Amino acid sequence: MVAAPEKRSPERTPFPEAIRKILDALSGSEENSTITSLSLSTGLNRRTVEKALEVILEAQRVLERKKLSIGKLNRIKMLRMEEKSGLLSLPDNLQKLIIRSAYFPTPSREEEIIVHLYLRGALSRGRAISLEKSELVKKLVKQGQLAEDQGKIYLTEEGVTVAKGALDLYPELKEVIKKPALTP
Repeated sequence: MVAAPEKRSPERTPFPEAIRKILDALSGSEENSTITSLSLSTGLNRRTVEKALEVILEAQRVLERKKLSIGKLNRIKMLRMEEKSGLLSLPDNLQKLIIRSAYFPTPSREEEIIVHLYLRGALSRGRAISLEKSELVKKLVKQGQLAEDQGKIYLTEEGVTVAKGALDLYPELKEVIKKPALTP
């Protein structure tokens, strides 16, 4: 008589790891997700995904108005929850409006170039594009936001971060790619 194969229950994922997996999946996706799609993409139980999302949303709600800081006193970690003040105490959309109106009403030429490369997909050596080597492009290469390979230009990790931030602050920059030629 052949013994039936042993049934193993799926291994449990520690809750902090489950939260990290969910945040990674959400961060890596440009599209909307469902609980089912998150469950499938992370390999987590659907109920675990629901619980983790509840914790994430509650933490986000609390941290919109407060700031958690951790300090050390001798060998003891001291935790403190403080009310945010100043610009950080305002909602994101209002912060952006103030930053734009008071400090940066229009994107810089550097941001336009970086966003142009981002929207064209120049995110690696293999996807580098030809771009006039103006003083501004040379400056961005020197600063480490752009890199050059065989005469073609692409964004570094820092450049991608700048491009995403610029698009967040200036969504109208998406129109940059529609211009036939960008001359820096």
